[in-house]
Amino acid sequence: MPAIRITFKGAEYVIPEDRAFAAGDEVERFITLRGIGREMADPRLGVVSKAYGALLRFAGCKVSDAEVKAELVRHVDGTPGGLSAAINKSLGDLAMVIMEFAPDLETPVAGDTDEGEQPGKTEAS
Repeated sequence: MPAIRITFKGAEYVIPEDRAFAAGDEVERFITLRGIGREMADPRLGVVSKAYGALLRFAGCKVSDAEVKAELVRHVDGTPGGLSAAINKSLGDLAMVIMEFAPDLETPVAGDTDEGEQPGKTEAS
């Protein structure tokens, strides 16, 4: 997986490729994919802020969860859907970090093949 690049308040933070899996693991300490789905339907700013804050801190940003929440709330400036868009983007970013570590669904996982099928084999010989 490539490096993860995150921009927060105009500054860019990079999590190198060899730390990307650990970043996904850190995010999942605060929110899972199922939790992201729930938060998209009924967002709680505290949950989103904690998870995104964990990702930012993992990337080296010195930020508190309260500062992340304040940045989300800053989008309530009269722009239609401003807060909603900010929350959805944050949740989308978190989902991408987690999902990058899912197995390639086109490649069978050991023990996940039909009987008699050999992993990686595309046609009968």
